[in-house]
Amino acid sequence: MEQGFILIPALTPQNANSTLLLARCLCHAEITAILDGEGWYYTCCPKCARKVRLLGQGYYCGSCAENVSDPKQRYKLIVRVVDISGTTTFTLFNKEVERLVVVPVENILAELTQDNPASEIPAVLNNVIGKTCGFDVKISSYNTNLGYEEYTVVKLSEYDPAEVQAVAETSGAGAEAQNAT
Repeated sequence: MEQGFILIPALTPQNANSTLLLARCLCHAEITAILDGEGWYYTCCPKCARKVRLLGQGYYCGSCAENVSDPKQRYKLIVRVVDISGTTTFTLFNKEVERLVVVPVENILAELTQDNPASEIPAVLNNVIGKTCGFDVKISSYNTNLGYEEYTVVKLSEYDPAEVQAVAETSGAGAEAQNAT
């Protein structure tokens, strides 16, 4: 378990939806579903990792203000998470998805066929469902000013609830950890 991701009740799915501050918070929750409305990967600029748009025969990065001849693909997985307070939606990007599935996006894309198109969520990604993690979550003006209840995960750490319970008991927070797992 990474330091800094011991059960900290600073943010729960319930209070994430009502927080008005721009902040980064820690949340401990279980991934219960993958939401597939926006797909599971995106095409991006190799310099800045921002989404590129198709422009004629090539791609254009609005952030870098230039044409992109060799775009890359990266994970963008939108997941539903739950804890004892409620549910909310988190967006996991490339590095954090790779931590959970241990398979680079390029490998999955290389194995796609007509029977298993990119529009369907690959089976290996469904392995994140049921995992309990510590999430370092960014709450931005995108959430507070525009009202979007989809929070960006900056970093995550997967852990075993039994391990959290053991750490909590040795630190004197056993009752809180028991209620959160």
